[in-house]
Amino acid sequence: MEEGKLVRIVEVCKICPSKHSSSESQFSLPLASFDWISLRVPLLQRLLFYPQTQTHDYSFTDSIVPTLKRSLSLTLTHFLPLAGNVVWPEDSALPFFLYSPNDGVSFTVADTTHADFHHVSGGHPRQIHDCLPFIPTIQSSDSSTPILAIQLTHFPNHGFSIGFAAHHVIFDGRSFTLFVKAWAYISKLIANQLDLDLEFCPLPPELTPSFERPPNVLRNPFDYVPKNRSVKCNTEYLPTSNYLMATFQLTPTHIQKLKKRVLEEVEKEEAEELHLSTFVVAYAYALICFIKSKGGECKELLNFEFAVDVRGVLDPPVSSTYFGNCLSNPAALMEAREVREEGGLSKIAKKISHMIVELRRTRTVKVSTMADCIQFQTKYFSTAELCWVASSPKFKLYQTNFGWGNPNKVEMVLLGKNMMYLIDTKDGSGGGVEIGLLFPNRHQWEIFASLFAEGIN
Repeated sequence: MEEGKLVRIVEVCKICPSKHSSSESQFSLPLASFDWISLRVPLLQRLLFYPQTQTHDYSFTDSIVPTLKRSLSLTLTHFLPLAGNVVWPEDSALPFFLYSPNDGVSFTVADTTHADFHHVSGGHPRQIHDCLPFIPTIQSSDSSTPILAIQLTHFPNHGFSIGFAAHHVIFDGRSFTLFVKAWAYISKLIANQLDLDLEFCPLPPELTPSFERPPNVLRNPFDYVPKNRSVKCNTEYLPTSNYLMATFQLTPTHIQKLKKRVLEEVEKEEAEELHLSTFVVAYAYALICFIKSKGGECKELLNFEFAVDVRGVLDPPVSSTYFGNCLSNPAALMEAREVREEGGLSKIAKKISHMIVELRRTRTVKVSTMADCIQFQTKYFSTAELCWVASSPKFKLYQTNFGWGNPNKVEMVLLGKNMMYLIDTKDGSGGGVEIGLLFPNRHQWEIFASLFAEGIN
């Protein structure tokens, strides 16, 4: 069935922040140093799938839709920039975030009787376009782009999904998680029929965003005004929609096996200095399997990077609930053959570990500029596999309860062909990791799946 016919649009509306003193006046916010690199990157796209259960009141039209609308309005009062736009007016030298009274988030309600809930919310290989109908679109221009759009899709007798399209210029993984958890917190209060103020609902400190921009995060890393005056997201290098998405699981037992293997492959002196976290071994293991699965099509070099939250590393540090991008992206370059050789797991794990240890030791945070990225891409695009990882198991996305239980699938539509994500697992046991990847064809997925299973069993 054609993508456009998979869902029926029931309603498209605008959810504004609840009428509170803070939402009655215009609010602007400058881009911080870490926001600039994400000014033109593709939209962040996320999906949360919630199965229908017998233990919760499950009236989609009478309960779920109004609860999510009302709670979103109350949540946006704390997150005003998300109801606005990133703008670049002709009379402004630089872009900035702008919220004006009556701004709001586009909220789409849809349903589908044709899509298979268990298929689109599974971990088996599915094409990207299988999930796209459940994610909203954002209409943008060079001078103004909305920050956020949300789509709620009902799968009758099976469950519902919440789809997000968000401009990366103000969202890193922690910020996105903070917003979603805050929305879920208020929604759950309403779903549990607790009496709430119709105009304002306070959030606990750990869910209250900080939009303060201290001097150490406000430097413009370009040191000049970019020639391309645009805030529109670039979609030129996105994977085609027939790419396959699939997820794999590492249990706590698997993680311990991988850590033990790394320690067996390194010298005692090196082992004492290693930072062998769950993230380190999971990323290293996924990279090895992924590079091997490419076979003869793999380029001669491997460049791998990852995002490190530096809120607590900055001098002085910023709030743990600082809202915006606050990431450093350590990267390493090595020959791909080293990954395929004996001891490849420990080689990658050591490099990732050393980068993390060095960042914590020196507290030196490098802010990448667009010029840095262009220079690197130009130099290595034809000779290196450019791999990177998004999100973190620490975000505990599978514990996002809006009042009807936890999701049975969290899906991230990846922005690059060699990109993967690491999140927690839905079993709630703690310590496990779910890994999401993209594959150009089923053959490569089959090779990866075989290598992945063989290495941990």
